[in-house]
Amino acid sequence: MGKILVVLLIGAWLTCCRAEGTDGAQAAVDALANCGGAVYFSKADIPGSEGKCFVKCLLRAIKVIKGGRVNWTSFEALIDDPQAKVGLQGCKAIIGENLDDSCTTASEVYHCVNSGFPDTFRDAYVKYFNTDQDSFKHALPLH
Repeated sequence: MGKILVVLLIGAWLTCCRAEGTDGAQAAVDALANCGGAVYFSKADIPGSEGKCFVKCLLRAIKVIKGGRVNWTSFEALIDDPQAKVGLQGCKAIIGENLDDSCTTASEVYHCVNSGFPDTFRDAYVKYFNTDQDSFKHALPLH
């Protein structure tokens, strides 16, 4: 029953529109909580299945993963750094769009982008939620 409730909450949250200001920061914090908490994110360098699926959940929260595919266009729109955009295109060439094992591939998307441009993922979250780094930097350990 608890898992069903979490799925319903995530689904309801994902259908809502972008929040602004402080509400955006709260929405970002809620996304982290809905995805399972920072403990799994910290395992992303050598992730277990929970860590990989946590990364997938975070990518879904900012609409980078939709329906079993990586939406590279949406991801690129969330990135302002021109060099990071070029790096993102390189990741697309390596990874492709379809997710073979969605949690593993999602983890690869995150690592490919962040290996060259460490703040890209965090900055995408800031832009998506229309907030600033200081509003939720302690809640989202995205670097």
